[in-house]
Amino acid sequence: MKTHEPQSTPRSHSVRRTHHQGPRPILLAVSGDGSDAGARDAAVDVARRLSVPIHVLSVWNLTAGPGSLSVPVRVSAARDTLEQHVRELTAGGATVAAAHLQRGTFPAQQILAVAARVGGGLIVTGAHGGGAVLRLLHDSVSASVVRGSARPVLVVPSGRQAWPPCRVVIGDDCSAASDAVVAAGVDFASLLNLPVRLVAARTSTLQTLPAAVIARHAQVLTDAAGASADMLMPEGDVLKQIVRAGGENALVVVGQRWPRPHDAGVGVERLSTRLLHEHKGPCLIVPSRSLSAR
Repeated sequence: MKTHEPQSTPRSHSVRRTHHQGPRPILLAVSGDGSDAGARDAAVDVARRLSVPIHVLSVWNLTAGPGSLSVPVRVSAARDTLEQHVRELTAGGATVAAAHLQRGTFPAQQILAVAARVGGGLIVTGAHGGGAVLRLLHDSVSASVVRGSARPVLVVPSGRQAWPPCRVVIGDDCSAASDAVVAAGVDFASLLNLPVRLVAARTSTLQTLPAAVIARHAQVLTDAAGASADMLMPEGDVLKQIVRAGGENALVVVGQRWPRPHDAGVGVERLSTRLLHEHKGPCLIVPSRSLSAR
C-alpha cells in the first residue's frame, strides 16, 4: 500500500445479481471530522463485493486562522488520521491501493483530480459532520464534488447505521440521461441484493411522462428482478415522493442534472443538491457522462 504525501495542489422484489464488467478502483474521500464512518463502511462493502481496491484521500486545509497549529503539526495530525483510516479499511477486509494526503483550499477540486488520476470508477464520501459550521462546510464539499464529477458519487451520512441501506429507490426524470441512472440503480440493487423501486416524475421540461421511456425502464426492472416492476408515478414535490418511497435508510439514486420541478420557481436548487441536504440516508448521484463503477 502506497502513501502519497502532501502536495500543494412498501411492495418490492430483491434483484438478482448480474455480471459487473470493467471493475475500477474506489476513491474514498475522508474529512477527519467524525463524519466518515458511514462512508468508510460503504466503501469497504462495495469494494469487497466488486473485488476492487480502495484509494483513500484526505485533504487538509492550507489556510489557517489565528492561533492555529503550525503546518508540521497539522501535517502530522492529518497523516495520523489517514493512517487510522487505512487500518480500519484493512481490518474491514478491504484492499487499500494507496493513501493520498493532499493540502489545498478547495477540497472538492483535490478529490476530483485524484479520482481522475487513479482512474476511479466511484467516489465515496461522507456528509453531515458534527456541528453546524462543520456540517455546512462538509455538505458544501459533497455538493461541489457531485456537481463537478464525471463519475458516480456515493454520499453516505455519518454514523454506522447509515450503511447498508434497506432498499434502492431510483428517481427517474425520463430524460436522455435517465437510462444511465436506471442502469446504475439496478446495478447497485443487484450488487447489494436489495429490492428496488423506481419513482418517475415530471420536470420543468416534461409536462407528461413519455410512455415509451416508462415502458423501457419498467422492462429493465422486470428483467433484473424477475418479477413485475415496482414503479410509482406520483404528483407533487418530487424529492419528498422519492424519499417517502424508500424511507430514511434507502439508497436514493438520481441523475446529476435532474431538472427543476415543473412547478418550481426561479432559484430552486436541482433535486440532486436538495437530496444531499434533505435525505437522511445514502445517495448515489449519477453524472450525465457516467464512468461505470463496475
